[in-house]
Parts: sequence; C-alpha cells; structure tokens
Amino acid sequence: MVKKLGVVLLIHLFILIGCSTKSSQIMVDAVSDAQTQIQLAKKAGAEETTSKELLEAQQLLDRAGELMASGKNREAYRFAMRAHLKATVSEAIITADRAEKEATEAKKELAAQLDITETTRRELERIEAQLEELKSQFGRN
Repeated sequence: MVKKLGVVLLIHLFILIGCSTKSSQIMVDAVSDAQTQIQLAKKAGAEETTSKELLEAQQLLDRAGELMASGKNREAYRFAMRAHLKATVSEAIITADRAEKEATEAKKELAAQLDITETTRRELERIEAQLEELKSQFGRN
C-alpha cells in the first residue's frame, strides 16, 4: 500500500513539476491515464469479478512508476500502456457480463409475457366459442 501510494505521489509530483520533454509528458500522461482506467474498472466492480486482470494492471502500473522514477521513460510508457489495456479489458468484461445478464433477464420476462398472452388468447377463444353457442341457442328459441 505504501509502495503504491509512493508511486502515485511520484507520478503526481512529475505532473505538477512538469516534464521538460514531450516524450516525458507523453509517458506521464500514459501513467496517469492508466491510473484513471484502473479507478474506472474498480468503480465498475472489477475487484469482485475480474480481480486477476485488475491486479495485473496495478502491478504493471507500479512497474511503470518504478521505471519512470529511474528515468527509463520508454519502458515506463510501455508498462503504463499495458496497465491501461488490462484495466480496459477488465472493465469491458464487467460491462459484457452485465449486458449478458440483462439480456437473459429480458428474455425470461419476454417468455413469461408470451405465456400470459397465449393463455389470454386461448381464454378469449373459449369465451368466443361459448358466445357463439349461446347465440345459436337463442336463435333457435
């Protein structure tokens, strides 16, 4: 936890101070974007459903922070991008699972509504048949 906090603080320090080169800024942006994507995945519920992917994303981000601190910006950028992708995949899995569950529930509800409709249709046919029989009985009398 302390290590993660240190990496995050280091990242924010670099962002606040400002990097002198464009490549450094791109790397800092990639790390920041990865951190944001990990937070979005957590908000979506990644800790409960895709904890492995989320853990891998966090580990990649931590490694990016370490590389950034040692001046290895190119490697840090690659690790940050991989962390971002892992977190994005994690969030996408959660979104797909939710959509699949919602579709399954909607399908069940539709089937239940169709059953009700079919039962109502049969009842209507039965009542219409009774009505026709009553009409014919009154017509004969």
